[in-house]
Amino acid sequence: MFYFYILFYYLCIMENNITKPENKWILPSKSDEDLKQIAKDFYNGLIFSDRHLSQHDRIESHFMVLLFMGPKKPEPPKYPSDGGDLASNRDNKLYDLVQRDDDQKEYERLLAEYPYELEYYNEYTKTIGFVYEYLDTPNRSPMAINGRPVFMSLRMLNQDDTKKMFDYYDQYKEIREKADNF
Repeated sequence: MFYFYILFYYLCIMENNITKPENKWILPSKSDEDLKQIAKDFYNGLIFSDRHLSQHDRIESHFMVLLFMGPKKPEPPKYPSDGGDLASNRDNKLYDLVQRDDDQKEYERLLAEYPYELEYYNEYTKTIGFVYEYLDTPNRSPMAINGRPVFMSLRMLNQDDTKKMFDYYDQYKEIREKADNF
């Protein structure tokens, strides 16, 4: 089945000169000031993150948006199908006259874009470095699992921003430890 998609993909590209679609799976970078604030808040215990979870915890149990809304792996488009009963056959004849060609073109376009979307998704999931949310957010559930909070929202940092943020965290931690030992 996978080889069918690849073959069809190349035929569509050669036939229709389909270009690579825009990548909508991009995790933008944050400013240094934002990263410094996140580092301070993380040190001061105002943020709950994926770093608070043990190896046995599932991140979806604490950040429900991952469970319900994604990011979900793209699925191949579905071909506009024909039904087998009499009513479907009657409706399909009308559908064939009015809409079938447009839907077929849309299906071919989506099928040609599918490998790109899958590639973008795989790159996106590799760029996620830090998943967090503020403890005082209104999207926090009143219930907790194993004493840890549950959120209906989340924020993310990419890999590069995560490294920067933890550098700022170490700097802030050193400053705080010097000040606290005064």
